[in-house]
Amino acid sequence: MFIKSKLVIFSLVVVLVFTLFSLVSMAKIFTIATDPLGSGTYGCTAGMAKILNSYSGLNIKVKSTAGATEAAPLLAFGEAELATLSSYEAKMSYLTKGYYDKPLKSLKVSPFRLLMGGPPTYVSVAVREDSGIKTGKDLKGKKFVGIFTGSEGCTLQGDAFLASWGLSRDDVIMMQTPGLTEAIQVLIEGKADAAGTSAPGQAILKELDSKRGARFLNINSSPEGIKAYQAIYPAAMLLLNPAPDLTGIKEPTHMAAFEDLFVANKDLVSDEVAYNIVKTLWEHNEEMGKVHVNLSYVTTDKFATTGAPMPFHPGAIKFYKEKGVWSPELEAKNQEFLKEEKSLLSE
Repeated sequence: MFIKSKLVIFSLVVVLVFTLFSLVSMAKIFTIATDPLGSGTYGCTAGMAKILNSYSGLNIKVKSTAGATEAAPLLAFGEAELATLSSYEAKMSYLTKGYYDKPLKSLKVSPFRLLMGGPPTYVSVAVREDSGIKTGKDLKGKKFVGIFTGSEGCTLQGDAFLASWGLSRDDVIMMQTPGLTEAIQVLIEGKADAAGTSAPGQAILKELDSKRGARFLNINSSPEGIKAYQAIYPAAMLLLNPAPDLTGIKEPTHMAAFEDLFVANKDLVSDEVAYNIVKTLWEHNEEMGKVHVNLSYVTTDKFATTGAPMPFHPGAIKFYKEKGVWSPELEAKNQEFLKEEKSLLSE
């Protein structure tokens, strides 16, 4: 009788321990650092978080920041477990190069792993429709918001646009803001003539359009113009046509296109959690476009992106292998990244 009682007590203790462990796991908050409120990237990130909170059993919180120059260090130093970063910012912060050489100087390589590809972002210079500015050449001598303290990438996009038209910072009156939202606000207030970069998905563009008119300028699409742009900022070129959700696209407009990426801190996101995140977003892929229009572009064939600038998370790889989308090419590229990382860490 005594032995039986001890077995019952032991069983209850085991159940209690596992229950407490499960509750602690569910209670852990995973923070996604992303772009400022009102940006298209923030809206997409919040949309993914909504799906994860609804179906994954994880507790996801979205943290808006001034931009990648804040979000990437938060991820690198463990103040956020996840982040959405543009392909350029993801690469540079992972390798701690460029702007990130100083804030991440204690790291040879950031502890980043890619979970999945994200929505495309289209950018170009935005102006007020009443500004009289029709092409990039008209920017000479104008007030140009071209320095973004929240994002090295955004600053370079402005420089690249000017270069595509044969201009430089010396040809404009340079102005500075933390991020894209503030740049458009300056346009609304009439304190500047152009925002050095912006995206049609920005919420504040609707305000600019309703008050003063919003219009995007063409990047110089000549071979020389594209070469000059890409020499400063790596991006594809795309001709974007007017659409209801593309505020500021008044006519077919040549814009730069790049990918946002969903990145994890490998030391804080286990293989199981990474697998769960990717699996949940894959299985509820059709709902993604309903929570944010830009997420409708993130179809399942885009998850295991070929534009990866860093190794994939092992948990994500496991899922992609199960779905049959982990190709030999992706494996070879992933192994190259891991080899390079090992070399950098040993220096």
